[in-house]
Amino acid sequence: MIRHLALASILAVGAGVMFAPTAKAQDAAENVRFDGTVPPFCEFDNVRNGTLAVDANPATQLSSYNPGGISGYVDLTCNIGSEVKVESVAVVKLAGPTLNPIKTTAYINDGNEDVFDTPVVDEEIKVDLDVYTEADEILPAGDYDFLVRVTATAS
Repeated sequence: MIRHLALASILAVGAGVMFAPTAKAQDAAENVRFDGTVPPFCEFDNVRNGTLAVDANPATQLSSYNPGGISGYVDLTCNIGSEVKVESVAVVKLAGPTLNPIKTTAYINDGNEDVFDTPVVDEEIKVDLDVYTEADEILPAGDYDFLVRVTATAS
C-alpha cells in the first residue's frame, strides 16, 4: 500500500511537472520617434555678369536693354517659397566718370520682384540695369562699372 501510495505520488508530481504551463515571454513592440528640422535656405549660384550699352551717339543712357547690351543672370536655389528683388539703393557705382545726380533702375525678370510660391532649384533670374542722369544729359566718356545687389527672402 505504501508502495502504491508512493507510486501514485510520483505519478502525480511527474504529471504536474510534465503538463505544467511553461512561462512564455510576451511579444512587445514600441515605436521609436525621430524628429528634425530643416531650416529655410536660399542661395545664389552661377553669376553671369551683364553688359551696358549706350542708347545713341551722343549717349544719354547706359542700359542692358539697349542694342549691344546683355542682361546679367544668377541662378537661385531655395527650399521654400521666396521673394526675389532688387531695389534702386542696391545699385552701387564702382567706377566711371562722375554723374551728378545719377539715376539707376534695376530689374528682376523685367520687373521689380519675382515671387516663387514653392521651392526652386537653379531658377534662372534675369537682371537688367538702366543708368542715366536725372536730366537725361549726355553721359561723359569713360568706363563705367556697377554692382546690382539681388536678394532672396524666404517666405
